[in-house]
Amino acid sequence: MKIKKRTTFVHDNKLFSSIEVYTRTASNVTQSHDGGDYDFSYTLRPSNGEFIKQYYTSSDFSYCVVDGIFRECRECQNGRPDNCDELCETVSASEVEKLLNNYETNYWEGRVYVYKEKPVEKNKNASLEDLVGDLAPRD
Repeated sequence: MKIKKRTTFVHDNKLFSSIEVYTRTASNVTQSHDGGDYDFSYTLRPSNGEFIKQYYTSSDFSYCVVDGIFRECRECQNGRPDNCDELCETVSASEVEKLLNNYETNYWEGRVYVYKEKPVEKNKNASLEDLVGDLAPRD
């Protein structure tokens, strides 16, 4: 994987700005904001040769992008939740490459979408740990 600039990377000979990794998608869209059936995901954005990992949910409730849990923002940097990059964990380019090669992906508007609920069939005998390493939310 080539990281072209600080904010873009090349995958499948295309230029992208981020990777959206869905770890769970809501089965009932009418309950995906305040009904208990939420999407959970994290975004990987290139930065200085690695990827910054931030967590997200479709819920309308407070959710920490650093730790991936329901709670009020810690006001990490300058009192703004969009400035938490320094506290977020980073993922190596090689781990991201494994992720992209082992799960179903879609491309849209400069982003790669990965669905961890849909592993690529060729790796059906590999464990999740073998495929992506420790990318689970922190407690």
